[in-house]
Amino acid sequence: KIMPPPKKIALLLPLTGSFAGPGNAIRDGFMAAQQVHKEQQPLDITFYDTEQKNAVALYQQAVNDGADYIVGPLIKQQVAQVAHIPHPVPTLLLNDAEHLQPNSYAYGLSSTNEALQVATQASSKGYKKALIFAPNNEWGSEVVNAFSKEWRQQGGSIVDIFHYNVAADVKEDFNKKIRDFLQVNNSLSRERQIKELL
Repeated sequence: KIMPPPKKIALLLPLTGSFAGPGNAIRDGFMAAQQVHKEQQPLDITFYDTEQKNAVALYQQAVNDGADYIVGPLIKQQVAQVAHIPHPVPTLLLNDAEHLQPNSYAYGLSSTNEALQVATQASSKGYKKALIFAPNNEWGSEVVNAFSKEWRQQGGSIVDIFHYNVAADVKEDFNKKIRDFLQVNNSLSRERQIKELL
């Protein structure tokens, strides 16, 4: 059965909080597509921030607001919750879901799968050592674990892991932290000592 093109799309995305980066990237992609196709097929796109309200409640609100197509949520736990309720309109879940209701589809944007691909690609290019930069949160831990496991299976070793804070209220000087992590200051100090000796 061919579905008619949607006229009103609801996007259930994390637009604030620690997953705001991926959420806003997806939002920006939809907005760009809307601009490109605005004359051929005008679309009404409404955004719902899943960090501000329960995803199931937002799904029901989107249906009540007249959405004829729903995209989201993105975060795995929220996807699992929405996957279990009936979907009166076509629904594209943006993460893997174990149980899909009729009228729903899952599109995994799994960062752990991407981490596995990075490990495989880097190994195929002959790299054996890795430094990992990852956010200091649950998502970062999942990505680090997936990459580390695959990297070691490919014969690689992890030299060190740099965790950084992503919370908006935490102000960090990343330049200094990365210099310390890579021991750049020690190298600069050694360079100065050699110049003084020469």
